[in-house]
This record gives sequence, structure tokens and C-alpha cells, in this order.
Amino acid sequence: MVIVLSMFASIFLVHPAAQNASAQTTPFIINVGVQDEMKTRNLIRGFFFGTDVWTADALNPVGEGTVQTDPETQTVLPYTMVGTDVNGDGKLEANEVGAFSNVTGIPLRASEWIAFYNINGMKWHDGTQVQLEDVLFGYHLASLAPAVTSSRFVKDRAGQAGSNYSSTRYQNINPVPIAGASVDGWLGGPVADTRYQFALKFIQTGPNAQFKRDTLQATFMPAYFWQGTGVRKVNGVIQPGAIHPDFGWAMNPDPSASGTNVYLNGVPGAGYDLANPVTFEGITVPAGHLAAFDVTAASVGCPHDVANCAGAWEAQDQDVIGAGSYKFVTWVSGNYVRLDKNPDYFIPDTSVRAKYPASLVLRVPKVDEIVYRLYRNVQATVYALQAGALDFIDWTVPPDQVGPIAGDPNIGLKSSADAGFFYQSFNFDRLPFGYLNPALGSTGNNDVGRPFRLAVAYATNKRTIVTSLLQNFGVAGHTVVSPTNTLYYNASAPRYEFNPTVAAGILDAAATDSFYSSQGYGFDPPGACLNDGTGCRHLPGDPPAPAKPRLIEMLTPQADYDPIRNSAGILIAQDLRSIGVNIVSKSTAFGAIVDALNTRTFDMWILGWSLTGYVEPGYIESFFHSRNAPIPGQNYESYDNKSLDTIIDDATGAVGTQAVQLWKWAQGAILQDAVYNVLYFRTNVFAFRQDRIDPSSFRTDIGGDVWIYWSRILLDPAPPGVIRSAASIPSAVGSGGSAPITVTVRDSKGTPVEGASINITRTSGAGTVSPSTGTTNANGQFAATFIAPTLSTSATPVSTFLEIQSTSSSFGAARLVTVVITTFPPGAKFLTLLADTPFGNVINEGGAGAIDVTVSDQDGLPATGANVILAPSPTITLTPSTFALDATGHRQVTVSAPQVDTDTPYTITVTATSGTVSGTSQITLTVLNVPPPQSGGGFLTTEVLLIGGAVVGTGAAGGIYVGLRRRGRKKP
Repeated sequence: MVIVLSMFASIFLVHPAAQNASAQTTPFIINVGVQDEMKTRNLIRGFFFGTDVWTADALNPVGEGTVQTDPETQTVLPYTMVGTDVNGDGKLEANEVGAFSNVTGIPLRASEWIAFYNINGMKWHDGTQVQLEDVLFGYHLASLAPAVTSSRFVKDRAGQAGSNYSSTRYQNINPVPIAGASVDGWLGGPVADTRYQFALKFIQTGPNAQFKRDTLQATFMPAYFWQGTGVRKVNGVIQPGAIHPDFGWAMNPDPSASGTNVYLNGVPGAGYDLANPVTFEGITVPAGHLAAFDVTAASVGCPHDVANCAGAWEAQDQDVIGAGSYKFVTWVSGNYVRLDKNPDYFIPDTSVRAKYPASLVLRVPKVDEIVYRLYRNVQATVYALQAGALDFIDWTVPPDQVGPIAGDPNIGLKSSADAGFFYQSFNFDRLPFGYLNPALGSTGNNDVGRPFRLAVAYATNKRTIVTSLLQNFGVAGHTVVSPTNTLYYNASAPRYEFNPTVAAGILDAAATDSFYSSQGYGFDPPGACLNDGTGCRHLPGDPPAPAKPRLIEMLTPQADYDPIRNSAGILIAQDLRSIGVNIVSKSTAFGAIVDALNTRTFDMWILGWSLTGYVEPGYIESFFHSRNAPIPGQNYESYDNKSLDTIIDDATGAVGTQAVQLWKWAQGAILQDAVYNVLYFRTNVFAFRQDRIDPSSFRTDIGGDVWIYWSRILLDPAPPGVIRSAASIPSAVGSGGSAPITVTVRDSKGTPVEGASINITRTSGAGTVSPSTGTTNANGQFAATFIAPTLSTSATPVSTFLEIQSTSSSFGAARLVTVVITTFPPGAKFLTLLADTPFGNVINEGGAGAIDVTVSDQDGLPATGANVILAPSPTITLTPSTFALDATGHRQVTVSAPQVDTDTPYTITVTATSGTVSGTSQITLTVLNVPPPQSGGGFLTTEVLLIGGAVVGTGAAGGIYVGLRRRGRKKP
């Protein structure tokens, strides 16, 4: 049964009154809502080991290093790494600024990359000048940390079998003298100070097409703080005060080695034994053995006796020292994290900045403070944004909340297709999920879990997840590359369409096969499969009959954290149980799931990957190569397929069409073994207060994220404006059809604005707008047409977000308007619901207004007899609030405005039902607190700006139960 719903969308948004004179001196503070808190202040743990998004949010703005990247193209841009010596003459020339290449034209030096750095004036947050030592220290940490796999290309054999580090050096990186440093080494002029202007030579030890993007990039770290000395400084001066007596010694540079700071040339020390305590750089070292550069011990704060981590050192607020655009101030666990802008943030000279696109301006941020506020309940986060307690939500808005908040004139939306994906996977070290002998990997018949994994894939109803849970704000998952990445996406890789009969047949076939049955596969016995194992089929790893099968636990985020994944887990478990698998979806705190993955203590799990900064899918190496299976690698499933390893290694070094082909083969191999069950690619919908933040100052990266480096440094306060914009578009259209778009612009008095510039941008979804730019006519209107994509009969509906910006040369910019239109496949049934305010969407207190409700079906005919319910929040009198439509499909409702103390917005949910088809929409109107008359009988002269309401289509789709659950549904 394909019964879907839709509605007409009409959003009215305005700009606030001009800021008062003190606005320029008021701190610009951004309160960001997050759903979990950071896990550590330890920057080595946060920067050089796999971490979660909430820790990264708090720590990434603190760090800084070599280069920047264009968020849309991932082109490497110069920063402290100014450029490379392309011609190999040992000089940095003007045409080499912003150029990142190995030495070309000299075959014997083709493996050399000579990079020039300028850190002169770059300071740590404590005011201490960044040193060459700190740059090298950052590279060493990357090489030492197992999770930073790209650093293997400056290791012996590039990290291939039989190598980790060579016997004589950690890295093939050397400081090199700049040719003619005193005369012409640096852009034809003298080098001011070789401590701060220098070159490093990298010897590439293996094929890597992304060496410049992955390996040359590094995060600098204050060596004086982390290695051996363990001191705190201010402006370079050591400060009194105790740090944990063991702090720093896990990163000991081995002062017993010959020479001075030999580790700076990549030569390791083996650690040394102390018969007696010694003093080194003013620090007393107790007797005992000290390991050199034990990054794992340092990341967890172990003392020098790494065999006993009792009493481990914990980083404090003052120990979070970086050189980034924001300084770490404090973390109040369970409450908030605060960052302050770094007024001394390093900005390179004009020769470097000239290499940047005009839209990317390196500057000290205008945001004075970023405060990450913890709201573990996603619904509470949305409410806090509406109440003004938050300015931005660093998580996509739940589909059922898009309509209501889009109707709020103070809230703006930014949408994008997410390159990251949500998935379900397995522990290959346990049966029935993977290997008989984990040490043998996918060899011979060792992978006895493959039939089970394939059955899970066929028992996953991705269509229902997308249409009912995501409400079409996303697409069903296929492979581990987003379909929006058209170059690398493998559309021909194996697909597993939902079919429980096929899933059961796979398990039954395994129970029939002599080999698989000997490993424990059994048939589904009669009766329901209960949690205690009664009525469930036996699988490998279960105790033999007559003992009952064990209960499989699939770890799934809790409903208040992510209702989509929580409901998806329940749905998958129900469908698997229907074919005899004893499985339960276990709601688990996000942090607890991450802990289970890090320790490999789980059966199955559902999570997601955020993929910021990838064009080619190099992340496949991190997630699926066997070298990353041991802890702390990100191959959490412990998948070990040497054939796939070879494909990945070849793809990493390839370019052009060969790289595309190899990465597609890798996707096919992963799907062939059903390693990941990719559930969906989500449409990101980020919400923010556009009465406080200028929408145009956000940037979006290629992965679909907006809370990125470039947004944080380019965010501006919302500018004053006196025009308001309205956009009307039907939120539903059939495959290949078209829909009219009308944009209306008025000034604060309601007068149409002629000549306003209109720009309509498709930010996610499919389809085109023609024309997408233009100006308003004498009636203040601009007309365009949305041309829908053509879908197949079996396709899921596609929701398209359109962002509309109106600007007047006389009045400035109106607030951003976002509308949604959903394209449905041929043969689908849906309702189109239009709610309009013919006399305006602003009513004086005690006054009356009207709402026109029109409902039509997928053929454009009036939905005669459809039942309509209007539910206001907060309560306001509507007459009538329930009714059945006549043959016209239209009814006008009277609104009676109460007395209010302040201007009060009311959101009215309109639901129409015709048989088994249901549609829902929202409209917002505002009741104004009318100022009392002045003594002279007139009214106050303060200008009151109209605040528009909204009717928003959320693009929901599914069976009739979808319509029912959208009427006041509770969280799953």
C-alpha cells in the first residue's frame, strides 16, 4: 500500500528592527546545543586517536597546524605551510606559494616533498611563540598514533606488512637548510629567523595520491608542555605550580641519547633505565625505566610506570593549549563547554591570503564566545532554540520538527545532503557474526557469519526507515559512498532489497548445507521467537540443542538521543525475530556504544559516520582495512579480508579513472561480504537563530556539515533589515511534474517592494528551479517554476529543500526563507494541503483573523469529504476547529485573538484525512501586544515589524499509520 501525504508550503519571514547603538559593543556569543558532552581534555587523545563528534566539536577549534582546505572542493590552501619546492632548487619562489607537489622534473627526487613554513608570530594560547620543535612534535604524534593512518607514508615501507617504524628513525622527515637563507631563500628575500621560517623534507615511502592533503597536514602541539619537561608557560616563561609528577614522561625525548634533540631528525630513543633519580630541565625523574614517546600511554594520562595506570594524570582546563582560532576556557561536566575567541589568531601575510577564494577570508573570528550546552533530549534542544536559549543546534533537526520551527520567523534552516551515513554492523570476532578463528580472517570457510549477515541485509526495511522515520528527508543506503558523490558511487554494487522470505531462505539454506549446519545453523522452529530463545532458530555460537539459542544484542542509540536510529533498530530486530532470530534492539547511551566499540565488546550496533573533507572515499581504508582492526583502529568490526586490503592499497596510490575503478571495486567487495548494512544517507537540516546570526555567513563543506572551521571564523551577527519575504510553493508534486513558486517582498509597512533581488538555491534533494534569480515586479512578486525529477515507480519520494534570499538595494536583506517540496513516484497517492492567511498573518490582540484551508488530491481535484482538524499551540480560539470539506475542498476558519502581554506567535497544526490518506501542515501567526495610546490620542511611533507565519511541508510519506503517528505521536 503506497499512501503518502503532502501539503502546500508558504513561509513568511522578516528581519528584526535595527540594532540599538550598543549592539556593536555587545559580546557576540553563540550558544550551541549538543546531545552529548566531550569525553576528554587530553589533546593527544582528542587529536590523534579516534574520537566522537562531541569531543571534536570542543577541541578542534583549539588546534591549528599546517594548511587550510576549501570546504567545497577540498583544495589544499596555504597557511603556515606556505608552499613546496616544486622545481627542487631549495628556494621558495612566488609561483610556489600555495603549490603543493613533490619535486618534479628530477626523477631521482620524485619521492621528495620539500615544504616551506612560516610560523613567525604564531603563538600558543598562553602567549608562547610556536617553535620548529612544536611543528615536528605534531608530525611525530601523528606517526605514533595508530588511528592516524595517513602518516604511514613517512614510515618505513609505508606501514605495509613487516613494518611499523624502521630501526633507525621514526619518520622520513628532516629539517633542511633553506638555500641561500641569508639572501634569497624566501620569496627572493632574506629569511628573518630560521627558527620560524624553515623547510622540512618528507620522503614519501609508499604510493599515496592524497599525500599533500592527508600526510602533509599536521596539528601542531606544544612540545614544552607534553614531552618530558611537563611545564606550563606564559609568554614563554615557565610558571610555578605543580603538574602531576609523572606528567610528560610518557612522551620522554630520551635525554640520554647522543646529540641534542636528535628526535627532531626523526631518530628515536629506546628509553633508558635510571638507577637513581636525575634532574632534567628542572624536573626530577624518579628511578626506573622510561619509554620514549609512548603516545598510547600519554593519551590516557598514564604515569611513567605504564604497566600500572592507577593514579593516571587527567588534563585540566588550563592544560588544553593550542594555537587555534578559539581558546579553551572550561568544561563543566554534564552542563557546558566554553571557548573564547583567540584575539592573537595567526593570520599569514598577503602573499598567502591571495591564494584563497574570495568567499574564504582568513580573519580573527567575530564570535567572542562559543558555549556548547548539553541537552541530551533532542526534543528539548529544539524547544531551547525556539525559546532563544540556543543559537544553533549542532545536529540535524528531527523530521517531525522541521515544519514547526520553519514557521518561526526567528529561526533559519540550512539543509544539505549528508555524505556521511548511518549503518548497522557486526563483531566479526564473535559468532554467528563472523569468523570461526579471528586470526585467519576471510580465508577458506572461516567466515561462517556471512549467511547471517546477508540475511540481516535482506531483513532490513530501508524504505520504511526513509519514508516513515525520516519522512523522506534522506535516501535509502546502498554502499558506503553517498549517491551524491557521482564520481565514486558504485551504483552497480550488490543491492539487498527488503525481503524477509529471501532472508529466511538464506538461513534455511545454511541449515541444509553440511558445512554450515555443522557450524550451528538451524531451521526456524514453529511458533513465535521469544526473548528466552523459545521458538528461535539456532545459529553458530549458540549452545547445541536442546539448549535454547542465546539472545543477540544490537546496541542502538536511545530514543531521546536519536529517535530515527532507535526506531530503525526496533524495526530491524522485529523483522529478524519474525524469521526466527533471537535478537533485541538494546537502547544504549551514545557514549556507552562508543566505549563498546573501542573495546570490541559487542554483538551488533547501529551508529553513523560523519565524513567531513572527503572527495575520494579514502575513509574506506580506515573502516575496512585489516591494519585498522586492532585497537584503537576504526575497523571496529575486526573485518580481515586480504583481497580487499590489496584493492584499498592500490586505490590509495591511484589517480584518475584507475582510482575511481578501484574505489568502486572496494565498495563491491564490502557489499559482497555484507560488512556494513548501510541504512540511509540523511538530509541534514541545521537550525539557527537568524535574528542573531547572519545566514549568509555560514559555509557548508563537501560532507554536508555547516559547523566547520570556516563557519566558526566567518560567522557575523544578523544585520538589521526592514523588508520581509514570503515564499509559496506546493510541497507535493508528481514525478516529472512542475510546481509554481511565488516570492513576495514587502517593507515593514506591508508595501510591496519592487526591484528586490531574488535568489533561489536548491540546497539538497533533486530537481531544478527556473528562473532561479530575478527581481520583483511592481506587486513585489517574483515567479519561478520548480521542475521535479523523474522517478521510477518503485522509488521512494524525494524531498527537495529550496533556500530563498531576498535583498533590496534600499532596505537590505530579508531573513532567509526555506521551503520543502516532495516529489512522489508515479502511482503514489497523496494530499496537498494549503493553509493561507488572506488578511495577513499578524493580528492585534482582541482582534480577528482568518485561515483559508484548501485540500486537493494527487490529481489536483478537491478532497471532498476530507476531515480536517486544526490544533493550535498555545491555545487560541478557532471557529470551527474541526470540519469536513464540501465539494469545493475549501473552508475558511475564524481566528479570535486573545489579550497578550507580549507579541505571541501561535503555531497551528492542520491535519486532513481522506480515507487512508493523511496530510499535515503547520501555519504560524502572531498576535501583537498593541501599545496603549499616547496622551495626545495617537499611538506610539515605534515601528512594529510584521512577523509572518508559515505553512511548511515536511515531505512525510508512508502508510496511514504515518498520518496517525504525526498527530501528537510520542517518541518511540
